[in-house]
Amino acid sequence: VAHESARRRSLSAATPINRSWLFAHPKDILSVSVFERYKKMIARRGRHEPVAYIVGYKEFYGLDFFVNRSVLIPRPESELLVDSALAELAKCQMSDVRWSIVDVGTGSGAIAVAVAKECRMQNAECKIIATDISADALRVARKNARRQGVVDSITFLRGNLLEPVLMNVKLKMQNAKLIVVANLPYLPTAEWRAVAPEVRRYEPRSALDGGRDGLKYYRELFEQLKKIVILRSEATKNLTPMRAHIRMRSFDSGLRPSLRMTVLCEICPEQAGPFKKLVRGFFSHAQCEIVKDL
Repeated sequence: VAHESARRRSLSAATPINRSWLFAHPKDILSVSVFERYKKMIARRGRHEPVAYIVGYKEFYGLDFFVNRSVLIPRPESELLVDSALAELAKCQMSDVRWSIVDVGTGSGAIAVAVAKECRMQNAECKIIATDISADALRVARKNARRQGVVDSITFLRGNLLEPVLMNVKLKMQNAKLIVVANLPYLPTAEWRAVAPEVRRYEPRSALDGGRDGLKYYRELFEQLKKIVILRSEATKNLTPMRAHIRMRSFDSGLRPSLRMTVLCEICPEQAGPFKKLVRGFFSHAQCEIVKDL
């Protein structure tokens, strides 16, 4: 009886359990409280609730992120945005270029936190701005930044896309290169209506539905980027154009020697052509490269 009680205590609600532990202890018995929690979780999954919301976390870029229904669940495809941002930062550091990085629509903070964490591990100085229109999402992002020990490397600002940056003269004028990372809602509304119930019923529509063609928020973003370029040119009085380099997932628009921009975006494969046309409509000298995810 004592041995059986010890087994039950070993699988109490306070015990951290992973898959390897379960395979190594097939005869251990669940406590009543854990079994009741398990049944409730199974019932929630039976109603199509995503596992990440049920357990309260999702792995991204080798890190565990707290998630709830206020934020989109991070997808592994978006890890390429982190890789691309880190590659751009490495170029800046090699050429001794001053830079700012902005994670637009940060949600859970997965991209901003992953970049900051990698910089911290490499002993590289890193200052990131993360914006979101949702106060609830920013609370989740700050929590994740604290959990990963990088909250001092990220400035969280509430507002629509780049509006908080546009409103802050110091942020938009002090650096020679601006790196923008944007995983904005890009599903056309018709596609959003047809997605799996796990997505449509539970994940925030505001983080998925990109309007009729899925590019509504990217239009807004490029309009705001254009304003930054104009404001910078007015401040520097330097109107000399230069070659731009844009790509999606990497969109690089370096329109002036005094201000270069790299914008990394995530879109649907079907949007490649319209996205390029959209970029060129705002930045005629830009180059746009489409990169397939893994």
